[in-house]
Amino acid sequence: LGQFAIWAAVHRPHRPADVAGVVAGMSFSPYQRGESPSGTQRLDPAALDRDLALIAARANAIRTYGVTGGLEIVPAAAERHGLTVTLGVWVDRDAIYTERELAGAVELANRHDNIERIVVGNEVLHREDVSVAQLIATMARLRASVRVPVGTAEPWHIWLEHPELAANVDFIGAHILPYWEGVPADEAVAYVDFRLRQLRAAFPGKPIVLSEMGWPSDGARIGGAVATRSNQAKVVRAFVDYATRTGLDDYFVIEAFDQPWKGGVEGLAGAYWGVFDADRVAKFAWTGPVVDRTTWPLWAALAALLGLAPVVLARRVRPQLGLRPVLALALIGQAAGGMLAVSILIAAERYMSIGAWAVWSVLFVCMAFLFLILTVELVEAAALLSRPRVLPVPHTNPPSHWPKVSIHVPCCNEPPALVRETLNALSCLDYPDFEVVVVDNNTKNRTVSEAIAAHCRALGPRFRFLHLPHCPGYKAGALNHALDATAADASVIAVVDSDYVVEPHWLKSAIPFFAAPEVGLVQAPQDYRDANASGFKMACYWEYQSFFRLGMVFRSEDDAIIQHGTMTLVRRSALKNVGGWDENCITEDAELGFRLFADGWKSVYLPVTFGRGIMPDDAESYGRQRHRWVFGAMQILRTHRRLILGRGRSRLTGVQRYHFVAGWLPWIGDGIGLIMAGGSIVWATLSAIWPAHFEPPQTHFLLPVLTIFIVRQVRLWWLYRRHVHATAGQRTAAMLAGVSLTHRVARAVLTAFFRVDVPFRRTPKAQSAPKLIRSIRAVREEIVLLAALGAAIAVLIASQDVTRLDVRLWIGVLVMQAWPYVAAVLVACQAAWQRPAGWAYRDVAVPRITADPAPSVD
Repeated sequence: LGQFAIWAAVHRPHRPADVAGVVAGMSFSPYQRGESPSGTQRLDPAALDRDLALIAARANAIRTYGVTGGLEIVPAAAERHGLTVTLGVWVDRDAIYTERELAGAVELANRHDNIERIVVGNEVLHREDVSVAQLIATMARLRASVRVPVGTAEPWHIWLEHPELAANVDFIGAHILPYWEGVPADEAVAYVDFRLRQLRAAFPGKPIVLSEMGWPSDGARIGGAVATRSNQAKVVRAFVDYATRTGLDDYFVIEAFDQPWKGGVEGLAGAYWGVFDADRVAKFAWTGPVVDRTTWPLWAALAALLGLAPVVLARRVRPQLGLRPVLALALIGQAAGGMLAVSILIAAERYMSIGAWAVWSVLFVCMAFLFLILTVELVEAAALLSRPRVLPVPHTNPPSHWPKVSIHVPCCNEPPALVRETLNALSCLDYPDFEVVVVDNNTKNRTVSEAIAAHCRALGPRFRFLHLPHCPGYKAGALNHALDATAADASVIAVVDSDYVVEPHWLKSAIPFFAAPEVGLVQAPQDYRDANASGFKMACYWEYQSFFRLGMVFRSEDDAIIQHGTMTLVRRSALKNVGGWDENCITEDAELGFRLFADGWKSVYLPVTFGRGIMPDDAESYGRQRHRWVFGAMQILRTHRRLILGRGRSRLTGVQRYHFVAGWLPWIGDGIGLIMAGGSIVWATLSAIWPAHFEPPQTHFLLPVLTIFIVRQVRLWWLYRRHVHATAGQRTAAMLAGVSLTHRVARAVLTAFFRVDVPFRRTPKAQSAPKLIRSIRAVREEIVLLAALGAAIAVLIASQDVTRLDVRLWIGVLVMQAWPYVAAVLVACQAAWQRPAGWAYRDVAVPRITADPAPSVD
């Protein structure tokens, strides 16, 4: 109902002045849809007669703009329909063409009695094609060869600026077009009257012909001027009524028929000045109420149907959602549906070339994709906001028998001191039966390997050390070797990264969930102990929390978590059944989790910190880590696309498939965003070179993009505030860090379209703090794109009318596109100023997050 109410309000009928008689004249270009003056086609006499018959029913005269290229037949055809002709002679910088036009005008004027005057040139001084002296000389030559008055047509201000021109014409042909000057439709007629009075006062006694006055039915908003069909009807009918009342009988309404070809010359509005459209259908009635379109109820219905998508999706994913979040989703969905319907409507009503259709299709698909991303994020937000602020932790009773656990610790070129601390923590586990298998893979420095091996021997028989100098498959290969070396009586496999310090009660808290035979995976979140080391690490820390405390909690309710390769426990038989770790995927952990779900196993997610590791030390490592995660996700989507689409044999539920697509959609959106940023740079450059051909994208595309960007940021801020328990400063830093990764994410997505795999790059830990130059080098691509977008913004400000709404919105979109690159530079600089990392795993104590109560195992 709300959708219909809005559409009805927008399309409420207007009642402009009725026009009972005919108008004095109409500008006439006889080109049909697909034709233009520059084409090779010849005018169809039959079509010309039909056009002039339509005009003769509403007007007494026509004004033309040329006499060659097939237009020679127009005066004779007009004469048959009782129309007088104001003959136009086209003048431009091509002197030969101008001479041909002048010769044709002399021949036609001396042959046809219905030619009442000749207009030499149309806005030729406004375009600066010739000088005032040249134009005066041209008119003088023509005047000597014809018997009718000779003049020219220019915008009203040109006449006031060049009084010498008025002294050398038989009449003043004035263009007064309030739309181009940003005058609101309600004030247009008063504006015309004001300018006519100015001209009469400046040139008393000189005949004035209002050679162009009208209003387009479509086009960009200019100041207070809005181009719609109802405004066109309002202005034209009000003007004709004014002309009748004031005795103004020498004017031409521009124009008779829409001319789509003018859109490439004058911009979008240029194609829509006709009182008939390009198919010769009247755009409005001359009497009675007018409305932009009578079919609006159908479009309102389409908008309402499109707007139902978020609610339908939410009810499928979360049937238990309460009324308030469902109503909020419905409201946002209806707004999105309305915008999509408007985009389709505009495309259906506009004259678009193949190129324009291609551009519209790309923009529409991108906008629809943005709405899809927003929908899935709002469904997640609605589910999380309906939960209590302190997230509940699953509990279960301890088993009668504690199964043996084999803990696998892969390492590669890690500092021995870092690994020793991890192994020391594992040796203190409060658990009766476990072993630790350390797999040192691809470490070239033998001293490093020997130091770790010696520490394993010192910790006792529970600790075994494997050195694999040439291990294919990277971390997955190492873990498969560890699996082969696992004790025969171990029934649960645990994985701990070599920089993690685990809590003694970890296994006793997590292992009891394996008492349920369907559980194949128990996962605890990653956490970090070096968050307060620097502003950079603090930002990274809280950025990570959006995944572990928001996304994973949401997914866990549908048994669709992303397995991450540390603090994870897997039933050994389940791991064996699905074929072990995939050595072809660089995110072997998430890929294994997907296969476990496809094989029918259940998972348990414990939102409790049981271990803490070390975060990346610099912006390059931070970005490299995210690139690996994203590329691995794209590998999973590609490799298992049949299962995700429900075409292969698996035990995945529909909601699980939804999560494995929806959860990674924002990353795909970043990839599309990078393409669009490049397109925006090119478009802005072309708009400076050919402004009429490359106007700003339309408001109905720009406004939703900006709105979606703002809504997504507000959503994330609110979720952080409610469930992550970060301060305002921490939330701001986290969001800045997340945005700074946009380009890395986009690169990974686009790379995945062209490459099946990339080398596995480990994330270095406990390295020396980077120099500023090194940090800047890490974001050199972002700096180049930022500079290009900055230049595009400068070009727009210099070449476009920044008072126009669409230009301002376009600049806003470019600023929005530049923001991730600004964030990348800021975060890189912040990373360069962090303290040395020697403290990283010894000196700094990070307070435990108190929102997660420790589970009881008693």
